[in-house]
Amino acid sequence: MNVFAGGVVCAVLWWGAVGVAEASDSVPDLVPETIGYSALSAGGRIRVQAPSAEAAQTLAVWGKRGLRDLEKAWAVRLPFPPRSPLELRVTPDTDRVRLRQGYRNGHFRQWLYVPSDPGLQRADEVAEGFVRAMLTRQMLAALPADRKRFDFPVPDWLVVGNRHWVYPGEGRVLFGSVFEGGRPNPMPSPEALAVRGEWRGDVSSAAEAALLCRWVFDSGSRMEDEGSFWATLAVEGSPPAAWWVRWSGKENLRDLHIAWDVWRLAEAGEVIAEFGLAEQALYRLEEALRIVPATYGVGSGEERYREVPPGGLPGLLDAKAIPPLLARWVLRLQEIRFGQGPEFHRVTQGYIEAGLRLREAMTRTGRGRQKGVEEFERLWAAAEEAREAYAAKARSGR
Repeated sequence: MNVFAGGVVCAVLWWGAVGVAEASDSVPDLVPETIGYSALSAGGRIRVQAPSAEAAQTLAVWGKRGLRDLEKAWAVRLPFPPRSPLELRVTPDTDRVRLRQGYRNGHFRQWLYVPSDPGLQRADEVAEGFVRAMLTRQMLAALPADRKRFDFPVPDWLVVGNRHWVYPGEGRVLFGSVFEGGRPNPMPSPEALAVRGEWRGDVSSAAEAALLCRWVFDSGSRMEDEGSFWATLAVEGSPPAAWWVRWSGKENLRDLHIAWDVWRLAEAGEVIAEFGLAEQALYRLEEALRIVPATYGVGSGEERYREVPPGGLPGLLDAKAIPPLLARWVLRLQEIRFGQGPEFHRVTQGYIEAGLRLREAMTRTGRGRQKGVEEFERLWAAAEEAREAYAAKARSGR
């Protein structure tokens, strides 16, 4: 399949049906050249050259979106001095992705050469080349004026860990693997991950790199010395352990490791919602259906640590303690369903309605409470049936 010359857009790399741009992505002016067509993208910060108009337009839109998403993830405005765009060129005479960069007439220049038919095996290389080029620009700009050089090594964990921003669909795969079961998998600490020698070749290591980058930029956004991050990377490559401690705002490695574990646990919900990870959200829902009263701040003695479904609460707790617990439990379900599709919302809503009915029943006495509990049991049974059907569909991949 010839992705560019033949005009067939590769769905994995080129943002799905990206040839039909969304309203916010203006179609660039296409200029015929001796090698094909050229287009300026992202306000002139990217210049594309390709054998066909379709390929030039596709790459221009892809580059604009990739640049936008990287700047959003890093919370920066990437530097593009005058006469220094990224030259993104499709070349039929090469079979590999190549990034060339250097100074020409006092201006820093970059050329990213892409085969005319990269195929799926090369898709990650194109994405990595683009990310590496942007990282080089940002790190170079952070260096002092008397130390402007570009021969520093860009850490592989930064390249691989940010690749998913320009490689559509990879984020779901990576974060789906690192949050299997709805909770973070065991992982090395940040300073250990950063000195790993090999990042390519498997989903697991790429997922760890992506989560490490997410933590770095999340932590750094709260630090006063954020600007020194890029310069430190340019000078030192992989910073020493002491730098990671300082970056996290902690006092020693032990506190850093604790903060890393706590952050990953808290970040699970954010990532699952952001990438719409349905199976992981389902695990979190199933976990929430088993209530431990102590986690909601109610109950006393050993009984408060027992795990029960909401229907078991009346036999475990005082009736007055149940309504506030269920109110917080409903908020928990609303949090879990955030970012998921309409079918998951409907499943969760069934449990929410059942919980609210039980909450109301616990405020009544006698026959009113009995009728309320019976209605709760009916709603709960319907919610369970809907969840089991949804789970079977989600886990079969349909």
